Amino acid sequence: MIPISIDGSGVRKATLSLAFGFVGLAANEGVNVPLLFGAVFFIVGAVIGLIWILNAEKTAQGSAPIGVAE
Repeated sequence: MIPISIDGSGVRKATLSLAFGFVGLAANEGVNVPLLFGAVFFIVGAVIGLIWILNAEKTAQGSAPIGVAE
């Protein structure tokens, strides 16, 4: 069977839900953990992306085009 999902999130949730059940924890916690990790990775990536974009704009304002010698 080939799992088809976006970013493997469905497979990850199902696997952790099953794994949490095996060790005696609540299965819904196994679903919450990958959701929390996904949210944290998204937020961190968005913040880093904004910093990168804002830094690129500042760098572009202070730069001058390079002339080509003929």
